[in-house]
Amino acid sequence: MTIIDPTKEFFCPAPWNGMYCHLNNTKPCHANSGTEQLSPTEYLESDFLKNIKRDFIAGRVPPSCSICKNREDIGIRSTRQSTFRKVDEIDPNKYLELDSEDFTVDTPSVIARLELRTSNLCNFKCRMCNSSSSSELAREAKEYPFLNSYFGDNQEESVEYTSDASLEELKKITLDGVRTLCLTGGEPLLIKDYYDFLDVLIERNLNQNINVELFTNCSVYNPKFIDRLEKFKRVRFVMSIDGVGKTAEYARKGTIWSTVEKNIYTFTGMKDPFQIFFNTAISPYVLLDASSHAKFLMKLYEINPGIRTKCYATVTPEPLHFRNMDVQSRKKAVDEIDKALEILTVDNFEILKKEYRGIRKTLVEKDPVDPNSFINYTRILDAIRNEKFEDVFGYKLV
Repeated sequence: MTIIDPTKEFFCPAPWNGMYCHLNNTKPCHANSGTEQLSPTEYLESDFLKNIKRDFIAGRVPPSCSICKNREDIGIRSTRQSTFRKVDEIDPNKYLELDSEDFTVDTPSVIARLELRTSNLCNFKCRMCNSSSSSELAREAKEYPFLNSYFGDNQEESVEYTSDASLEELKKITLDGVRTLCLTGGEPLLIKDYYDFLDVLIERNLNQNINVELFTNCSVYNPKFIDRLEKFKRVRFVMSIDGVGKTAEYARKGTIWSTVEKNIYTFTGMKDPFQIFFNTAISPYVLLDASSHAKFLMKLYEINPGIRTKCYATVTPEPLHFRNMDVQSRKKAVDEIDKALEILTVDNFEILKKEYRGIRKTLVEKDPVDPNSFINYTRILDAIRNEKFEDVFGYKLV
């Protein structure tokens, strides 16, 4: 038995045990950059999948997996590392033990983790998102076409859906092996396909073997959705919050903080089978108000001591990569990170703290790559949305 050490070799099990369905494209995971339009069954039989497996076995980085490699090279956590991490452990350095002999090019993919993003239907237009994940950003880009360079290719329709044919394929493939179902969007609580898919799993009595992981912007509370989730083995209920108060409303346009905050408290108080998580897309805007974010997390910890964090440093759109922050903003961000690290005193938030430490190191030791891109992107959206950066963060970008 040869145990794979994910800290020493760039290997990922996702091509063998994962599937990510984003609209009408299927890939091993959400971080994979493959652009082939493959339905679920086409993907499982594709040369694209075999070539990824072949590269990993040979010790090469598959071209479509370079995003994870690039993240790891600059000291921030990747999806590959998260795939190896023991999901029930708080310690971010504990990994699954996998035998390399179980992974060959011809070993069939048995889907243990199924991640669905069947629509971009969303009521937010977050500055760190893209039009294929937000119908509101797609609408904004239709009004201002130059924004496509930030938000992604121009789409025929603002709201996109997975085809009925692909949805039927999903329901027909072997679902017995699925142990984790991840629902993202768009905003999952607005997407009818998810209600129907949960019903299919419940009708087939598969729900007792499946852990659901759901990412929500907390703008919606629908008891019909919650009732369905309660029927599953375990629910990792992940609240995507990238700031509080004015910072939240600025970074995630569409946020009405009083409503979101109320829903957060409701969700935080949910009991078994719910495990409550707080997910943060760490953009420069988050870093500039990290202490407020940390105080809010500790307040939620007092309500639910089981709450944990997930997070990732944003790398798209490119201007919101933290390495592009200007010198003035970096100084403020480092100060805010230091305050946040002092506030987050419990192990539940260790993953967030580790990410903050890695980002801080880069901000202190490396020069800005393209600070004008961060400044210009911020100013462009401010002008379009009639917002002012300085009103939120207390200083003017120069």
